[in-house]
Amino acid sequence: ALALRSVLFYRVPAELSISLNRAWRYFPQPGRIGFFGRVMGLKQQNRLPGRLISALALLFLLLLLLRPAVRQAFAPEEGVTLNILMYHSIVASEANAGLYAVTLAQLEQDLAGLKARGYHFVSPRMVLDYTDEGAPLPEKPVLLTFDDGYRSGLTLLPPLLERYGAYAVVAPVGSYCDAASRQADDSSPHGSMRWEDMAQIARELPQITLANHSYALHSTRPRLGCGRLPGERRERWQQIFLEDTEKMQRAMEDSCGSAPYIYAYPYGNVPEGADGLLRQQGFSMTFSCYERPCLLRQGDRDGLFSMGRFNRDGRLQSADFLDRWEEKQ
Repeated sequence: ALALRSVLFYRVPAELSISLNRAWRYFPQPGRIGFFGRVMGLKQQNRLPGRLISALALLFLLLLLLRPAVRQAFAPEEGVTLNILMYHSIVASEANAGLYAVTLAQLEQDLAGLKARGYHFVSPRMVLDYTDEGAPLPEKPVLLTFDDGYRSGLTLLPPLLERYGAYAVVAPVGSYCDAASRQADDSSPHGSMRWEDMAQIARELPQITLANHSYALHSTRPRLGCGRLPGERRERWQQIFLEDTEKMQRAMEDSCGSAPYIYAYPYGNVPEGADGLLRQQGFSMTFSCYERPCLLRQGDRDGLFSMGRFNRDGRLQSADFLDRWEEKQ
């Protein structure tokens, strides 16, 4: 009974507590039958059924009185739900589509389908303006991201963004850019961006925001992304992680004129303490690969770190993917 009372009285408005305390005196106390027990004609020696009936009656009464408070206690947290879709490569043929590759036609169908379902494209700057300054966001906001820095992010993506009024985050890998820059330019959209490609994006395409996807940690060996190795001292891991991050920041600043404020974790591996380190380095937002929506709140930047993203599997047709994605929200 005492446990029931403590649970029911939790988060009860002050003006309601007086009425509840008055009602509580009718609840059976040790050595008493209670008001409801006397109404039912129960005798002192048969306390247990009387207490049970009294408890049920009082519970019914409290539920009636507490309906607004219960609804408030279990109401969804205030804020805006943001969904982030994670793309990688854009390919020309369906034969090349896969878990991390979509065709240009699939991408266009996605953008058209999102608009038809009432979603609105937002940029990371719009997300920050909402969080920091309370600037309004449209209903059902969605953010598009493209990992690994494929050249299709420069050659195929911008016309679609322009056509649908969309924005995107492109997250290149520094070592991939190094390798592409040493090779002859074959204009293929399937290779990695060169440093001059990213400079062109920063200079000419304001609808695309560049992010840091590590310099040389996008690998599975010896470590998965920027994760810690078994038995590795935290100080050693922190040194490797920060040196790689700062190297990419310097390279981006040299090529593009500014360093990114977004970090996309390679393989979505978020080591313990990594968000705190990146926050100290001046990052405002980090992306994971956890498939979950993001809850944004004004004045709360914590929700901008380890943000969830839904991978766009190119083996699914656009309508099927959007249906499955909406079921996960």
